[in-house]
Amino acid sequence: MTSFKEFVRQRRRFLLWTAGLVCLYSLLGFVALPWLVERQLVATLQQRLGANASVEAIRFNPFTFAASVDALSVHSTAGEPLLSLQRLYVNVEPSRLLLLKMRLAELRIDTLQLHYSRYTETDNTVARLAQRWAATAAPASTTESEATTEAEATAESTSNEAVAQDDALFPLEIGRFQYLNGSIHYRDEVPQTDFSTTLGPLNIDVANLSTLDSQEKGIKDLVLQIEQDATLTWSSQFGLSPLQFTGHLALKNFSLTTPYRYLQDSLPFVLRDGRVATEFDYFFSIDQSAGPRLELSNLGVQVSALDAIENGAAAAFLAGGKVTLENGSFVYPNLRAQAAALRVDGVRLDLVRDAQGVLNLQRLLSSFTGEATPAVDEPANPLQLTLNEFALVNTTVNFTDSSTQTPAVFSVQTQASLQNFTLTPGAVLPFNASLTLAAGGALSAQGKLQLFPALDVDTMLELADLSLKPLQPYLDDVAQLTLDSGLLGFTARLRSNASEALAWQGDLTLNTLQLLDQQRTETLLSLAALRADNVDLSLTNKRLDISELVLDALYSRVFIDENGATNIGQALKPARPQAAAPTSAKPAADKAATPFAITLGRMQIKDASSAFTDRNLPIVFDTKMHALNGEVSGFSSNSRQPIRLDLEGQVDDFGLVEIKGSLTPLEFTRQTKVALAFTNLALPSITPYAIKFAGREIAEGKVDVTLDYAIANSELQASNSVVLRDLRLGPKVDYPGAMNLPLDLAVALLKNREGVIDLNVPLSGNVNDPQFDFGPAIRQAIFNIIVNIVTSPFRLLGSLIGGGEEEIDSIRFRPGRSDLALPEQEKLQKLLSALAQRPQLALTIPAPYDTAADTLALQESTVDARIAAQLTLDAPTAQLPERRLAVLEALYTAAMLTPTLAELRVRFTPVASTEAEVGVEEAPILDALAYTASLREHLIAAEPVNDAQLQSLARERQSIVSAYFVASGEIEAKRLQNADVTTAELEEGWLSAGFAVAVAE
Repeated sequence: MTSFKEFVRQRRRFLLWTAGLVCLYSLLGFVALPWLVERQLVATLQQRLGANASVEAIRFNPFTFAASVDALSVHSTAGEPLLSLQRLYVNVEPSRLLLLKMRLAELRIDTLQLHYSRYTETDNTVARLAQRWAATAAPASTTESEATTEAEATAESTSNEAVAQDDALFPLEIGRFQYLNGSIHYRDEVPQTDFSTTLGPLNIDVANLSTLDSQEKGIKDLVLQIEQDATLTWSSQFGLSPLQFTGHLALKNFSLTTPYRYLQDSLPFVLRDGRVATEFDYFFSIDQSAGPRLELSNLGVQVSALDAIENGAAAAFLAGGKVTLENGSFVYPNLRAQAAALRVDGVRLDLVRDAQGVLNLQRLLSSFTGEATPAVDEPANPLQLTLNEFALVNTTVNFTDSSTQTPAVFSVQTQASLQNFTLTPGAVLPFNASLTLAAGGALSAQGKLQLFPALDVDTMLELADLSLKPLQPYLDDVAQLTLDSGLLGFTARLRSNASEALAWQGDLTLNTLQLLDQQRTETLLSLAALRADNVDLSLTNKRLDISELVLDALYSRVFIDENGATNIGQALKPARPQAAAPTSAKPAADKAATPFAITLGRMQIKDASSAFTDRNLPIVFDTKMHALNGEVSGFSSNSRQPIRLDLEGQVDDFGLVEIKGSLTPLEFTRQTKVALAFTNLALPSITPYAIKFAGREIAEGKVDVTLDYAIANSELQASNSVVLRDLRLGPKVDYPGAMNLPLDLAVALLKNREGVIDLNVPLSGNVNDPQFDFGPAIRQAIFNIIVNIVTSPFRLLGSLIGGGEEEIDSIRFRPGRSDLALPEQEKLQKLLSALAQRPQLALTIPAPYDTAADTLALQESTVDARIAAQLTLDAPTAQLPERRLAVLEALYTAAMLTPTLAELRVRFTPVASTEAEVGVEEAPILDALAYTASLREHLIAAEPVNDAQLQSLARERQSIVSAYFVASGEIEAKRLQNADVTTAELEEGWLSAGFAVAVAE
């Protein structure tokens, strides 16, 4: 047996050569090759890329084919880091190379740091390195270039043929691939604000990676750490031939501020926080015949901790809560998506309307709108989307309206659920929702919804106790009023579809409404309850029907201050100036719009009241109306039938008010008849108006007022009946602007023996006339009536007995006489009857005389009396003419008048006639009758009558009239007053003097 030593000795040369080769191989593998690779790597990076590289160590085991690179660092010439690597380890199985296959038993990359910078739209780290690499490439000759081109063409042709024959990838197997603690540093200088982030650490663990068909394939573990504690985990199995991926992907705690920082310069808001988490199972494959296919299952997405604020705003418009997608799936290319639920929980949305009326959400959305995209044909395979449930849970919407002087703030908490959402046309989706307002009130909705092909909503709504107080800022813009309380509610069915824009059917209530006057801190308007039953609204048909409207305990306050301004007018603020319309705006085309039809079955008024105060008077006027009840009949805008009014209430303690009539609300000037009756009102309460009107107080009395107003074709005919009982005027009051009216006389003239004044004040005019005003018109009418009465009192007295003013307003006498002629006695009887009906009147009796007529009459009567007296003394022996002539001559002689009797006789004795026959003598004959008449005339003219006699005659006449009245027993002597003696004129043989009336003391 050959010994070992002999064996070695015999093969010493072979062994020495073998040992030498092994040592040389080891030296080349362990020393030379790493040194050469390190040198070549550093030189190549420097020459071709202009990068400075350093390597701590490169190792290679020529026996195991394991290689490693330690502490590799690459920087640009400017010192910017490009790449750093703590360790790269590769273990190749050389035995597979003999089979023309590459198998890496292990490939491990440890702590690889990649740095990528983007400088412009086209300039970045990779582009610069590529440009440097191309610039440092050795130039190729033309021949070489053509040869290369030909070779490349030949190679491409060969390659295409090879691919056509066999589409398998290069045979490569990796037993285990590990990528540990890797990271990518990204910096972008293109945005206005530089963006930078770091992706990592990234960890990948791959087992049995192969381009060959294999039953074992897949990524076992991939973990990527992203900034702000986000983690991407990917575990999968995949194959490269054919390309297939199956596995699970999970992204946890990803901060939305990372992509926001990249886009912030183009976004109109600041995203201060926001987290996204998602995970799903997937399958992805690429088949040459069927194309790509993607299937996602068990998909879950959650967005939480949102905090977004509009640029320039003070508070976030979107904050809190979370949005969750549960158990979703998606299939491509079928475009089929579905999910179990999409929930929005606890999210707060703040909507703000600025002073110009623009909503913040509107501004945000408008910033994303660009040019309209061209219309595209509907895809042959449309998206099929199914969502079992969409839910809003504890979602809060806050709305602040800054377009009002005081911002209006509303806060609503929403709960909603939509079932079986789908894009399928005609699908009906059940839903329910509830809204709770922070200020008070809750709205609930339950119904069905169709979205496609057209919107169709059918839902039941119920609103309970919605507080109206948040509407105060809108009220502040128009009035100085405080909406102290008010609760709105309704129960209704709401419908909207292609054939009906909006239909609303239900009942509506408004409770405890109270408006306060801010200036006077008192209630201006209040309402215990308003109920509208069976309200039927249709926008398409332009129709509103209300079965019944009930007003319960309506109260209003009317106040007029010292300057005549009303509380309502003072409470209203002047309208804000409106912006002028652009001059280029075209006027809207005139279109005949169909009027809205309104129908009201009936309106009931229960226990209404009001308080009225007028301080624009010498003293304050204050009255109250309460317990007003009644109803207003049905109304229809399509009918010309007027509505009927029937109301009754109480004024102050014992006054009654009644309102009856009919009117057409939408055109009341066409046909209106309204009667307002106020009964048993206390007159002292209207003393302030009496002082302002006529400067008199009213001490006592009652009044009934009936106001009948009839309007036909804008023409008003009104009859204002005023019945005053037991009216007693108070003292006079000096008040500026009061009319100077003899009210005492007017009252005495108007008040009958029962103490009642029945006055009718007619009024007429055109209500469309801008100059027509009810108040001044009635005031002037009353003034005219009083003036007419006191200036023509006997017209009123005559009307009491069916006569006229001219029949009883004066007394007539014959000149020189004081006796009452029979016609005058009849006149006095009528006057007595009229005065009996006006017991408060005193009659002033005239004492008239006419100097000329009465003097002549007295002279005649005196002379005639004297003649008659003398004739009675003489014995009747001669004829009366002769005796009368003798008495007149005696009286004439006694009076020593001129001319003498002889002269008068000559004057009345005719001269002889010249026509008498010649030679015939005729004795003169006295014209006794003419002579007698002349004597009488001379005596009358000479009879003296003085002024005392005339006044005595006047007083006698006055006394006879007074005695006549007293003798009748119908009028007391104290109601007769004697006027002063006055002169009068003779008319048609009568001396006439007028009576006067006054207030009896």
